[in-house]
Amino acid sequence: MAVFQNPYLEKEVQGYLQAMETATNWRPLQQEMIERLSGSLNIGKYRFVYHAPKSILRTQEIHLDSIIFDAKDAKESNDCIYIHHDMEEGSFCDNYIWVKDGMEWTNQQREEIQFLVETMHLCSSRLMTAQLLRTNLGTDMMTGCRNQDGFVAHIGRLLAITGLDSYYAVFFNVGNFKYVNKIFGYRGGDQVLAKYGRKLSTLVRDEECVARLGGDNFVALVHESHVQHFLAQINQFEIAHEMGNIHKNFVFNATVGVAQLQGLTAPRDVMARCSMAFNVARATKQKIVFFTDELADKVGKQQEMILNFKDALHNHEFVVYFQPKVQLDTLQLCGAEALVRWMKQGTLVPPIQFIPPLEANGYIVELDYYVLEEVCKKLSGWRREGLDLVTVSVNFSRRHLDEDNFIERVMAIVDRYQIEHKYIEVELTESNDFQDYDIMSNTVKGFKEKGVLCSIDDFGTGYSSLNMLKQTPFDIVKIDKSFIPLFGEENVNRKDNALFQGMMEMIRDMDMETIAEGVEDKEQLSYLKDAKCYMVQGYVFDKPLPEEEFETRLIRKKYTL
Repeated sequence: MAVFQNPYLEKEVQGYLQAMETATNWRPLQQEMIERLSGSLNIGKYRFVYHAPKSILRTQEIHLDSIIFDAKDAKESNDCIYIHHDMEEGSFCDNYIWVKDGMEWTNQQREEIQFLVETMHLCSSRLMTAQLLRTNLGTDMMTGCRNQDGFVAHIGRLLAITGLDSYYAVFFNVGNFKYVNKIFGYRGGDQVLAKYGRKLSTLVRDEECVARLGGDNFVALVHESHVQHFLAQINQFEIAHEMGNIHKNFVFNATVGVAQLQGLTAPRDVMARCSMAFNVARATKQKIVFFTDELADKVGKQQEMILNFKDALHNHEFVVYFQPKVQLDTLQLCGAEALVRWMKQGTLVPPIQFIPPLEANGYIVELDYYVLEEVCKKLSGWRREGLDLVTVSVNFSRRHLDEDNFIERVMAIVDRYQIEHKYIEVELTESNDFQDYDIMSNTVKGFKEKGVLCSIDDFGTGYSSLNMLKQTPFDIVKIDKSFIPLFGEENVNRKDNALFQGMMEMIRDMDMETIAEGVEDKEQLSYLKDAKCYMVQGYVFDKPLPEEEFETRLIRKKYTL
């Protein structure tokens, strides 16, 4: 500090340095000090220019051009000290200091001003660097949105200031973003996602925020007065992108979970509520789900099922029922579908309660192999008893198509019990997020080479595709019950009949068999027979049966109407 001859100047600078040790904003401190020292140093006006371009560490360009002190007694034609500093990544700052009207600087004052500006630059640069690092720790560098840490930090600040009672948390996933990657590749996809995030940030107000959680998942904190508008925006979100000769206009929707935050006092509870609603929306194929206490109770019970799954599997709490399949023209038993039930503490839990959570969790894969093994055990036992066997179909989740050794694992179980391959049918179901028909086709071909039948379940509903049927050589197509007319007060209308008859003819022309499932009354049987759909499964003949009852059907073979 020997550069200052005036003890007052030295004391002011020392005070400034101490204040900067704990400061979060350097500009007010700098402004106050210049104002106090202006008289001693004959400073009439001080202009500060700072420019920082967008970079890897800085998601937005920054440009400041401000007068940090003006005593209104200096002209820009006066003597001016100009000090330039080059900084990291192309940043720079320029300092312009003009002498007061009618005054001149001494050489000592020029040295003191030079030293003062250098000192301020060092301190402010260190503080800006620290702030940039802190900001980056809470920022998703691809989109400029906050990351999860930044989102949680924002919630923490709001909790300390106003609380969260007036806010909603919105957890959402960008719909069908795989299509973008398919069109532009992953590099182009990242560019579109960056545009999405930047545009998304313009939808939130000062007290709100939006964060990217990874991939194409986002979460936003939105005020109650704004939430409906925000939800409408993210479900009609337009992004244009051009790469090479390809130009596309995308309109994105979203799968959304929403939670009102009244009474919450911990950031982790915010994430827990909205992510729970989102997971339910995704699992149930709904566009939007709102968190409720009833939803939390239901999800809690599902989580309990998932937690108990391993023990239940080990303890053989899952039991296999068999629903007979009947050849309509002969009324002979021609097969069965294996259906799993959970016998939990003496109570039979229906599949609708445990299959969806196990599907979402991935445990469904283990359960499917368990059911196959139980079926093979039963077939082996009935064979030893001298019974004539029928083909049993076993359901397999779409998740198995992601396995590299799916066919090998199935055949290993079947061969372990020395079951003839013709007595096993692999039943697959298509889903909305599965479009790789090559995998489906190769899987079916692989099983057919082993002599194992393959069927497609629930054809005609939801996501089943004629394109998939064209590319995949299934043996059997299961027609969903929604396509089979119910007889009662009204007869079958012309359109229903034409659609069903056309579907039957098309499938026969592809050399595939059909089976109608969910058949409930005798009138439907004659209709199916006229349509040449000769295999039937449903309550008109039998409900799903425990193995002892199904064994009697194996012995009897014949049904009567």
